[in-house]
Amino acid sequence: MPKFSASPSDDDTTSSTASSSQSSPEKEQDNSGSSWETDNDSSSSLKSSSESMPEMTSEELETALLSEPMYVVETEYVVQDEKYKALYPDMLQAVIKNNSGIDVKSAIVAFAAWDSHGFPVKIESQYSLGRGSYVVRVNYSDVNMVDGDTYGHNSGLPLDHESNNISEFKAIVMSYEDFDGNIWNNPYYDTWIGMYENKKLVQ
Repeated sequence: MPKFSASPSDDDTTSSTASSSQSSPEKEQDNSGSSWETDNDSSSSLKSSSESMPEMTSEELETALLSEPMYVVETEYVVQDEKYKALYPDMLQAVIKNNSGIDVKSAIVAFAAWDSHGFPVKIESQYSLGRGSYVVRVNYSDVNMVDGDTYGHNSGLPLDHESNNISEFKAIVMSYEDFDGNIWNNPYYDTWIGMYENKKLVQ
């Protein structure tokens, strides 16, 4: 059963679930049976590559990401219910594809968001208690993806029910782990962070 946990990139704490069903801040169930677990530790054992990358435009970066062994193929702002958002929160959904040639056990996906003017906004997830972060990392644990598989159509990062200022968001696969414990770190992650974290979005 896949598990997902979210952690901010700074010292703030956030939490997430993958659906509208509520049980506790520590563990939630999504409509597909997956569970998301809160990760209050902002540090991660899966670090991005320290290799320096050349400066790129946003278009060049997005194109380069599509050549990586795992990448985001689709994003969508999902409105589950117009009225009862405390029970059915809006979600940031990112669908990832495994193009690595191997089976993948887990992955980490990072999210950044902007308002209607292109200004960065702190993402406040369902249990962040108002302590949002400009970049939130979500742990896609035990997703068990074979080569060519996609994951994420039936889940997402649930937002605080009072969060209504996100007009656009982006997501990137930060890393993944295979069943032998080998970890791939996205060499473009630091470039992505430098381009989008707490930065105005330029189209």
